[in-house]
Amino acid sequence: MQNVRIGLTGDLRKRVGLKVIGETLDAPGEDFCTVTGLIHVPFSGGTSRTVAICGQRASYLNGAAFTDISNTVNATLITAGQNNQFVFTPALANLIATNDADAPAQWAGGADDFWLGVSFSGLTAPIQKAKVATFFQNYLIFGNTQENGIEYPTRIRWGNVGTINTWTDADYVDVDASAGQELNCIGQLYGDVYLGFTSSLYRMSLVGGSGTFAFTKVSNEVGCVAKNSLQQITFSNSQTGLIFLDSKKRVYFFNGTVPMEVSRLIHTTLNAVNGARLQYAVSAEDGEHYYLCLSNGGALTNNLCLDYNYQIGEWSKSTFTGLTGMNAMAKVIDSSTISQVYVGTGDSFVYQLTETSLDNDVGGASGTVDSVSRYPSIHASSLQVLYDASASYTASGLIGAPIELVGGGASGLIGVIVDNTSTGLIVARDFSTTPDSTTTFEVGRINAYYTTRWDDFGDPSWIKQGIELFLVADADIGSTLDVGYGVDFQSNTATPTASLTPSEGSLWGTAIWGTAVWGGGDIVFIGSSGKKISLDDEGRWWRFTFTEDDRDENFRAHGWQVLYDRVSRN
Repeated sequence: MQNVRIGLTGDLRKRVGLKVIGETLDAPGEDFCTVTGLIHVPFSGGTSRTVAICGQRASYLNGAAFTDISNTVNATLITAGQNNQFVFTPALANLIATNDADAPAQWAGGADDFWLGVSFSGLTAPIQKAKVATFFQNYLIFGNTQENGIEYPTRIRWGNVGTINTWTDADYVDVDASAGQELNCIGQLYGDVYLGFTSSLYRMSLVGGSGTFAFTKVSNEVGCVAKNSLQQITFSNSQTGLIFLDSKKRVYFFNGTVPMEVSRLIHTTLNAVNGARLQYAVSAEDGEHYYLCLSNGGALTNNLCLDYNYQIGEWSKSTFTGLTGMNAMAKVIDSSTISQVYVGTGDSFVYQLTETSLDNDVGGASGTVDSVSRYPSIHASSLQVLYDASASYTASGLIGAPIELVGGGASGLIGVIVDNTSTGLIVARDFSTTPDSTTTFEVGRINAYYTTRWDDFGDPSWIKQGIELFLVADADIGSTLDVGYGVDFQSNTATPTASLTPSEGSLWGTAIWGTAVWGGGDIVFIGSSGKKISLDDEGRWWRFTFTEDDRDENFRAHGWQVLYDRVSRN
């Protein structure tokens, strides 16, 4: 499955589009910073903020724009770079942030507060950097630290109870320091802290007294490899646990007792991701879906997002054409108090992952390039712009939308639009082949498909002559659905097109009243008169592919059935 979702009732639908949040996060002339941190965090007094880190700056979403909260006195407090991804934790009315490259930082959440370094008063050698952090039972805890220039990959260090800036030299433990592992993940579950090492899991429990914390190994086979892959989720049976990516390219759910793999359905996909970049995978969850973005194949940025609907146990994959480096994700409660997932990219954009009003990513357009020129913008002094003289775009209406060149010598190249005029599309980076007058393009389209398993229809020994496929789907005026089919483990032999536009005789749950169709109208029954999907092949095993890759079009299918004749056992 790609760019589709299976619902709780088993319906199959194309994913909805992306929506740009705020403005781009790069400063004038900066040439597109990379977003390395995202979080939505509540502060005292009922205030909540959506915070983003891009390049060397921290900002919070202030209405429709981001407000810079960087410490202007110390501009090097944040080190830019796609691999310097942040881990956050709220602590005592502050947001604590660490990225394994700089000293941990804090922000008090006010419009006049700056991004500041955590004070490690009381430590002979303050923490210079840390990979993970959490706030637990009034203790601020950092893990995998550097102190006095020395790396401590298994160290857990905690501050004094009830404060974030006062520390004691003796308050630390090097957990199984001789095992040759590294602490990569930290999370909380059922009143304990869980530590994810490269190939093991530990429980960290508050015991009080001189020991403060006790450490118990709970798994010697499974570990956590990506600090931002770990999330807490709750299944439909109310079982709560931690979900994370391990070093063997598998996803596990840990319920506090035993880790269980939940990625068996997608081994082929996971085997193909870039193992060297597993540690930079990022994730978020929204109460129903767990999203995990990784680097696929030989990609050097996160370009593939896996979507695990943990309420029904189904996986799908999402590809976002043109988006580079999905390096940060977060669950955000929007202004309508709805849980959303935001993702930050290498082109300084923050997107909302699902916008139900959009059938395209950000916006939809198509055309032919008449000319290519240069264009000055706030992002850089000269960016490539593609002109289509016949277009009439809404000014700046396509900012953040992906663009794909689909015809001409530059066909197959992709990019992202950072601004647009009524006839021009300005892209973040030059296309490697300059488009010419033979080049056509698509903006915002979503390429979705679902391929069924090979099915013998319960008769493995019989050769079946296909007759017709029946499909029940939501009506969608103007939309079509390509239905490919193949037999006996061969490639598809044909791809007939099914119209989703309702017509008399194909509406489900309707009646004729006088000369008009009365009632219903939301469901189209493909297989009735004028809406047949004919099958012209025979074989023992059949497979079907449902594809929708047109802009401005969607589909939602509820079920299908195949009509066939048994021909022969020979």
